[in-house]
Amino acid sequence: LWSSEAFVLPSYQEAFGIAYIEAMSCELPTIACKGEGPEDYIDHSENGYLVEKKESEEITNLLEFLCANPELREEVGKRARKTVVENFSWEIHTEKVKRVLQTATETYQSQS
Repeated sequence: LWSSEAFVLPSYQEAFGIAYIEAMSCELPTIACKGEGPEDYIDHSENGYLVEKKESEEITNLLEFLCANPELREEVGKRARKTVVENFSWEIHTEKVKRVLQTATETYQSQS
């Protein structure tokens, strides 16, 4: 992935999509479909791109645009990595799990 210039996975039945997170962590502008799981963490034109399902022409146009704008491609890729580091690192995930477990423990104890 580190030697790529973009990541395209126009899956239109995607719950979350770890492959997108992996690509974003490698500073790649990532292209996914609107209305699917990646829409929860990809902000169109900010840290990746969202396209309509089954629209190959839209993907082609977007790839041509990214090829013609290497500085923008790099900026979007850096923002993509920042999104992953700030939201999907092991440290962040561990803290979220701790909070859930703490809440569950407190709820259980208050009901006992």
